[in-house]
Amino acid sequence: MERVKTACASSQLEGCKLTALERDKCENRVRKLQARIVKALEAKRYNKAKALQHLLDISMARKCIDLHPNEPV
Repeated sequence: MERVKTACASSQLEGCKLTALERDKCENRVRKLQARIVKALEAKRYNKAKALQHLLDISMARKCIDLHPNEPV
C-alpha cells in the first residue's frame, strides 16, 4: 500500500510569488472581511463576528499576505 503525500496550506504557499494584481486582490478580500467583522460587532452580532473572524483566519488571502508582508507592490 502506497502512502499518499499530504501537504498543509502553509507548505503549499511557501514557493508562491504574488504579483501586484494578486496581492491587491488578496488585500481587498482581507479588507472586506475586516469591514464585515466591524459591522457585525457594531450591530452586536457577536456570533456572526466570531464566524467571520474564523473565515479570516483560514482564508488563503490572509495567509498569502502573511507570507509576503514586505514584497514590493
